[in-house]
Amino acid sequence: MSAAASRFAAALSLALTAGCAAPVPPALPDAACVAIASDFGRDDDMNGDRRSGLHGGIDFKAPRATPAIAAAPGTVVELQSNPNTRGGLAVVIHHGNAPDGREIWSYYGHLEDFRTAVGEKVSRGQIVGLVGNTGWSMPKWRHFHLHFEVYARAPDAGRRSIVNPHALWFPLGQAGRRIGPAAEAKDSGDAGFSGFTHPLPCDGWKSSAAGAISAR
Repeated sequence: MSAAASRFAAALSLALTAGCAAPVPPALPDAACVAIASDFGRDDDMNGDRRSGLHGGIDFKAPRATPAIAAAPGTVVELQSNPNTRGGLAVVIHHGNAPDGREIWSYYGHLEDFRTAVGEKVSRGQIVGLVGNTGWSMPKWRHFHLHFEVYARAPDAGRRSIVNPHALWFPLGQAGRRIGPAAEAKDSGDAGFSGFTHPLPCDGWKSSAAGAISAR
C-alpha cells in the first residue's frame, strides 16, 4: 500500500471509530429522494464488487444531469476540473464552524458539469453542479451517481480529516436525525454550521435534462 493510501486508510479508520461508527441507514423522506447506493465505510461498491479500500463518502445513485445541491450554506472554495482524477469534476464547499468548533467542508464528486464558481456564497439547496460519471467512477454505461464526502478540522488540528456524514445530518445535537430535504432546514444568518440536508432534490428532479435521461 502506498503512503498516500495508508494515510487515507488511517484517516477513514479514525472517522469510523470517533463517535460515528456503524452508521444506521437513514430513512429517506419520500420516494423522490435518491437511495444510497454505497454507504460510508463500505468495502464494496454499488455493484457488490470489492473495493481496494473502505469508502470515504456516500454514493447517491441518480439520473444523469440531476442537480447536485449544496447540503448546507457556505462558500465554494474549490472546483476540481480534471475529469480523470479520482473524483472527476468536483465542488468543495466550506461551511464555517460547527458548535464544537470544528471547521466543516463538503465535497460533491463525479459531476458532469459545474453550476457555481469559486468564491460564490451558496445557500442550502442551491444547485452547484450536475450528476455525472467523471473520474474513477463505474464504467460509463453503468451508474451515474453523486459522491458526497465530508471533512472536518478541529481548532488544534493542522489538517482536515474525513468525517462520517451520518453524524452530521440536520439538525445537529438532536436524536433521530435523518437525511431530510433542504426545505426542512431554516438557516439563520451567520449562526454557523447546523447540519447537512440531502445533497440532491427531494421533491422531484429539478432539471428537464434529469427527467429526460434515465439512470443506467
